[in-house]
Amino acid sequence: MKQKSKTVRNASGPVVLLGLVIICLIGLQGCIFVPILDGFNNSGVTSTQRAAKLSKAVKEFQDYVFWGDVEKALNLADPEHRKEINKALLNIPKDERVVETKMLSADYSEDAYDADVVVQTKSFNKNTLTVYERNVSQKWVFYMSSGWLITEFGDVQEVG
Repeated sequence: MKQKSKTVRNASGPVVLLGLVIICLIGLQGCIFVPILDGFNNSGVTSTQRAAKLSKAVKEFQDYVFWGDVEKALNLADPEHRKEINKALLNIPKDERVVETKMLSADYSEDAYDADVVVQTKSFNKNTLTVYERNVSQKWVFYMSSGWLITEFGDVQEVG
């Protein structure tokens, strides 16, 4: 006669698995909100967020000027002021090459939707082998749909 063997189930296996699932769900629940929070933080809703985005926009604009890419620089210009910005960029002497830029200051309006910026540029003149240091004043405006756009590129002051 054959004996039937009893199988004893260990109930701790499913309990441990259920515990791990619960821990994972609790630990990972914040990950669901990361894209939403990141989108909010980058939206420019608060004046602090707008201020943080300005330095990136100014740097991007100056990088395009550095590389002589006027078309891409104009993508960061307010459509109503593109002609004036284009004219100012085309007035940069052809025998000079911008070699360094740095944002010196930014003066924000009370609501931080407008900013007056001073950018220091160093340009190398190929003909005279001279480096010129200038401060350029710029005006920027913030739009929720497109971010910071330059509205004025003017008042160049020689330094030193």
